[in-house]
Amino acid sequence: MKRLGLSLVATTFILIGTVAQGQTIPDEIDINLQQSNPALLSQGKDKKEVKGFQHAAHIETLSKGAQDKDICLTCHKEVQHHSEIEREDRKERQRAVVSAAGSIKKYMHGQCLACHRGMKKQKEATGPTSCKGCHS
Repeated sequence: MKRLGLSLVATTFILIGTVAQGQTIPDEIDINLQQSNPALLSQGKDKKEVKGFQHAAHIETLSKGAQDKDICLTCHKEVQHHSEIEREDRKERQRAVVSAAGSIKKYMHGQCLACHRGMKKQKEATGPTSCKGCHS
C-alpha cells in the first residue's frame, strides 16, 4: 500500500514537472473565459466567474490512475497536448469548442458539473454540484 501511495505521488510530481518546464501551474485560479480569451466575447456575457478554482487539487485527483495519460486534456478540450495550453493560437480553438457547446455556460457545465455529478453518483469524493458551490 505504501508503494502504491508513493507511486501516485511520484506520478503527480512527474506530470506537474513535465508541464512546469515551460509553464507555471497555479495552485488556485479564477476562471473567466472571456477575460482570458477575448475571442469569446461574441458568445454573450459570461456573468458568473468561478473564484478560487483549486487547480492543483484537480491535477492531483486526475493523476490518480492516469498512467501516462495527459491529464490536462481532461479539462482543456481545445488542445491535443499540455504544452499547447499557454499558446496564443489555442484561443481560437477554444472559441470553436465553446461555440459547439452552444454557450460558455453549457461548455463549463459540461466540463465541470458533469464530472462532479458523475463522481457523486459513483459515491466518490467530489467538488460542488450546486451553483453556489462554484459561483459565490
